[in-house]
Amino acid sequence: MILFPWKLVRDNVPDQIRARGANILVKQLDGKKYREALAVKLIEEAREVGEARDRQSLINELADLEETMDAYRISNGLPLQEIRKARLIKYAKAGGFGKGFFLYLIYGFKARK
Repeated sequence: MILFPWKLVRDNVPDQIRARGANILVKQLDGKKYREALAVKLIEEAREVGEARDRQSLINELADLEETMDAYRISNGLPLQEIRKARLIKYAKAGGFGKGFFLYLIYGFKARK
């Protein structure tokens, strides 16, 4: 038997896969391994948000991303209020992303002092 590690999935997915007749092995992660798998899942979900091509897909992918972010926050023992506070502080200092500013670096340009 050869095992291929695949990915972190939602809690009910293993039972749904088994109900379709698939033979799978599930390992429940915790601690550092769980947090590492969630970090990988965050990147996967963020990529899927960027690949969404219609409104409903975007809604679904953002929901997945939010669910994963929340699990990651909880697994690291971070209160939501603390993250919201940090967000507001960053917003007050640097603003948000609403204006769509995209930065280009110009090589060979010497800034005046």
